[in-house]
Amino acid sequence: MKDLKEHIDDVQRKCSYYFKNTDLLLQAFTRKSYSEENGTEHNEVLEFIGDRVLDFYVTKMLIDRYGYTKSQYDDYDDEYDYDEFNKEKRL
Repeated sequence: MKDLKEHIDDVQRKCSYYFKNTDLLLQAFTRKSYSEENGTEHNEVLEFIGDRVLDFYVTKMLIDRYGYTKSQYDDYDDEYDYDEFNKEKRL
């Protein structure tokens, strides 16, 4: 049976990209339940960061393409869940 290092190598080979920090790649594939049982980092923090980066980028693209008004920004700002961000930031 392959060890984790071999699986990580397979993933990198298949996507033709070699990560500088393979620990992050391993973390990206680690579920919280496995992490709790084995004392490793899990993927939820990376998922949270990725969601925020994607949200920022899509918002920036839309603003660059279509512009925005101050009232539209205020509507978006009111809907944004800062409590979730602050909770994750404390992790």
